[in-house]
Amino acid sequence: MLADPKILRIIINDPGSTEVERAEAKRVLGESTDPSPPSQRRRSRNANVPMTQADQDADLNSALTFRSNDGLTSSDRIEITAGMDDSTRAILAAYGSSILWLFQNNAAEIQTLIDLHARTQSDFVREKTIKTIRWIADYSPIEAAKTQAKEFLDQLDHHQGETKP
Repeated sequence: MLADPKILRIIINDPGSTEVERAEAKRVLGESTDPSPPSQRRRSRNANVPMTQADQDADLNSALTFRSNDGLTSSDRIEITAGMDDSTRAILAAYGSSILWLFQNNAAEIQTLIDLHARTQSDFVREKTIKTIRWIADYSPIEAAKTQAKEFLDQLDHHQGETKP
């Protein structure tokens, strides 16, 4: 349910509102309560700069490393994830499939994960990606995805065997 901007504006202007209430209303309206300058990295629906692989790696790393002391609520995390680009959300969904055993879309996910493995610059993201591909290879009920995952892992193992002394 979306909050009514008129009600939020009333909360902001009401002298009886607490600072916390006003700050939350401003946050929902997208008004900054932080006097610091905005981040130079602009991404979301209004972004004018293309996202780099380093940006995506940072988003994935951040989304995958939940820290209970970072002050973010579940709603905050959902909102942050919603602001990520479609390809990043697709990767997070693929990771989630293995965690939740919801192997519904492995045929599309496996190619997304293989592509990510080839382009990521983050060891953490690469390890998470390989782990998810292994889950698909071992447990997916979709034979085509399972086969593609196994073939990728075989190629990866073969390639790594060639590079070892």
